[in-house]
Amino acid sequence: MAEVFATATVGAHNRIGQTAVLRASAATTTSYVATNHMRCADGVSIVFNFDLTWVDSTSQQWYVEWSDDGTTWRRETSTSNVAGVWTHVVKSQSMTLGASTSWTDGQELNAPRTALGAYCRLQVKKTGGGGADALAVSATIFVDRN
Repeated sequence: MAEVFATATVGAHNRIGQTAVLRASAATTTSYVATNHMRCADGVSIVFNFDLTWVDSTSQQWYVEWSDDGTTWRRETSTSNVAGVWTHVVKSQSMTLGASTSWTDGQELNAPRTALGAYCRLQVKKTGGGGADALAVSATIFVDRN
């Protein structure tokens, strides 16, 4: 796994980032496929980066999984309380695609998120289309530089 180090100033914090390839460019399927995982213990935040070669899929979908040991995985969830009833659902994201779609169209696509385990990975898939869309995924983890 290739790793690249970069420094960044995030707000008032001086942080260093480490980038790793989680998935080399490969055809996406209509079933979820796990990427490689990345160690993210001690990370303050993590950003996932996508590089898509679009052919004809309707959308690309993904969700984040976290692990404390790199073998047992739990999905990131969203929790809500309506009239005293708690509901937990898998927090998945989707990008609807078309000829004029840009990955920058997704507001939360590269939004930093808090690391929720010692390791992370994504599950990715496409919907629709019979072409060979290809997707590469990398992740940058930021830690405080003290």
